[in-house]
Amino acid sequence: MGKVVRLAMSVASMLLVLGMVWGVSAVRPIPGGAEHSGLSTIVDGYCEGTTIVNTDLSYGSSNEDLNNGAGLATGEVMGTIGYRQNVLAQNGTTDYVRSLELDTRNATAGNRNLEVQNAISYLANGTGSMVYSEAVALDVYANSTTDSSISCPFGPNPAEVPASHAQVVAGSDMIGVKEVALSTASGATSTAASLDVPVSLTYNFDAQGIPGVGGDALAEGSATVYMTASVEGGNGNSTATGTHIEYNDVTHVDGLFDLAKQMGYSSTSVV
Repeated sequence: MGKVVRLAMSVASMLLVLGMVWGVSAVRPIPGGAEHSGLSTIVDGYCEGTTIVNTDLSYGSSNEDLNNGAGLATGEVMGTIGYRQNVLAQNGTTDYVRSLELDTRNATAGNRNLEVQNAISYLANGTGSMVYSEAVALDVYANSTTDSSISCPFGPNPAEVPASHAQVVAGSDMIGVKEVALSTASGATSTAASLDVPVSLTYNFDAQGIPGVGGDALAEGSATVYMTASVEGGNGNSTATGTHIEYNDVTHVDGLFDLAKQMGYSSTSVV
């Protein structure tokens, strides 16, 4: 490996804001139902040899019938939060810590429905390597409504009712390394009782060398970090499109590297 890459980038400009601008109604979160669920896992492990982790999570919700295949009802909001992590570390030393929390109650300011924190270090023994991938995704779709009881509080006309809208956002990474100290943090919100709590997603990635190994503080291998977003908002309670955003961002490094990347999406305010 002859290449040395040092990158630190913030994709804070990816904080997409969809408040109401003269007729474009604010994006609505999905109001929580009468029943709530919580799920949490904490993993703290050390291994000299082979480490395998496979995690898949999907949380879907709707203010109507989630299983209705006939399309969105008037005023319906539905969506899904997804999370995936896969680790295969062989012929090396792995130190792995992860916490995952899912809460389906209405999120409040500063809290998320999904929160995940990861810290993993890996050092190959001879021919060993680690392949790691992680992704968090959010999609929320809404049909327009004429219910003035949930009128949009933003913009010049407070009596305007929420429009139809759609958001599909994801952050992910894939790495193949012989040495790394990796930390990631991700979160997503789709369920909330108030327009003051935005639909949102964050994904933060930081990979570098293991302190005290090799004397260069650089990871060895390759890493690719992605973010994609497709966002569309309607005008008032019509079917006309008022806002459309497409975003794709890929960062790739190969060699000796130090890479940090912060990514986020928020429907009505910065994350």
